[in-house]
Amino acid sequence: MTPNLEEKIDEILKYQKSAYRWAVFRAVISLLFFLLFVLLPIIATVMFIQSFDFAEITNGLQNAQNASGQMDQIGELLKNI
Repeated sequence: MTPNLEEKIDEILKYQKSAYRWAVFRAVISLLFFLLFVLLPIIATVMFIQSFDFAEITNGLQNAQNASGQMDQIGELLKNI
């Protein structure tokens, strides 16, 4: 038996609803992946960088440079002995 026009229309509408639901599902999953793999790492990186105290790091590097200069002076004094 061949389906009549109403049955064909019902099948088309069911297919369209199903296709729409899958499209919404894919969009939600894509959004979640975007948030997880793009936005979250960017936010975490910015927060991580903001947690540094660059003045303290600069002081530490200057202290290290001063210490290396002092070590050179000690080395020169030991060579003179």
